Amino acid sequence: MPILEQAKQHLRIKGTDSDALIQRLIDSAVLEYLQFADLPIPAPGETVMVSEDVATGIILMVQADFDGDPVKRSQHLEAARQLWNPHRGMSL
Repeated sequence: MPILEQAKQHLRIKGTDSDALIQRLIDSAVLEYLQFADLPIPAPGETVMVSEDVATGIILMVQADFDGDPVKRSQHLEAARQLWNPHRGMSL
């Protein structure tokens, strides 16, 4: 299932009204993951394939930014980093 659909399912969002916003949040979370994992930033339009645990961390960050709560963002970031940590320095 595409990560956009996974994120919408996680956020309990139906329809397409929020798709552009959620996709921007996904793109931002992917960049945050790549920087944390010390991985190269892909060229614009290039697809980044990630494992399920990395995708779960990305979705946690999407939720944190979608909700807009700075306290929860810190908690979600810590949880995401726990999922991402084993992938630090690994190639895509």
